[in-house]
Amino acid sequence: MMSTAHSSTADALLASDTLPLPFAQFAIDRAQPVVKSLIQDAQARLEAIADTANSPSFASTFLALEDATTQLARAMTLLHHLE
Repeated sequence: MMSTAHSSTADALLASDTLPLPFAQFAIDRAQPVVKSLIQDAQARLEAIADTANSPSFASTFLALEDATTQLARAMTLLHHLE
């Protein structure tokens, strides 16, 4: 889940898990703010994982760590394909 609501097609392209992706509607100038938002979201998720140190579990650490940067990694993969 992203920390900031985005409404443009570019935001939806970078944050969505749905296929097919509407590359023709993507505006590259929207990438930077979306990626910044995804970085902030990932950072918040990583901080939340660190806060579970008193009662760690597999789900609250390993699974949460795996999920913490999923959207950011997906967005970066999409951007690399636009190069």
